[in-house]
Amino acid sequence: MNSLKRLSFIMVMMIMNMAFTNAQTSIKSDLELKAQLMKMDGKLYLFITDEKDSPYSNKDITASVKLKDVNGKKQKVTLSPFGESAFVINDAVADFKQLVATLKFKSGTNTLIIYATFKNDGNAENRYACSMHPSELEKDAGKCTKCGMALSAKNVTTYQPSKVVRKGM
Repeated sequence: MNSLKRLSFIMVMMIMNMAFTNAQTSIKSDLELKAQLMKMDGKLYLFITDEKDSPYSNKDITASVKLKDVNGKKQKVTLSPFGESAFVINDAVADFKQLVATLKFKSGTNTLIIYATFKNDGNAENRYACSMHPSELEKDAGKCTKCGMALSAKNVTTYQPSKVVRKGM
């Protein structure tokens, strides 16, 4: 009976070690999150992607921005989720001089904070969106990966961060 308890204890320890290793791996991969700012339909949106530029879920992320408009006026805004992998910047001016986005990702007791600074030097381009899933933007025409509807062209301006700072694990 003693050897059975010992074997059970060893198995529990192995499972706990695997769970801890998996948690560390998922947090480490989250350090590779990227933010892209986009102006579309007169509003600003913040899209979150992983290291492969695939959409990343906004479920466990809170976001806010501090921006300075073209006249130098400062504004702080909390973001609302937009679809499954983006945020819409509510009540913010679409013409900005500088914008700093703060993304806070919590996983258990661990927190990762990403600060992404954007300057108003975006690129105008076409993206393709689904009328049913407007947060699902594609670079090329085709069909929506969620519902199969044809994507329609949208004129957007995309901004890449000029500076990114990551804190936490």
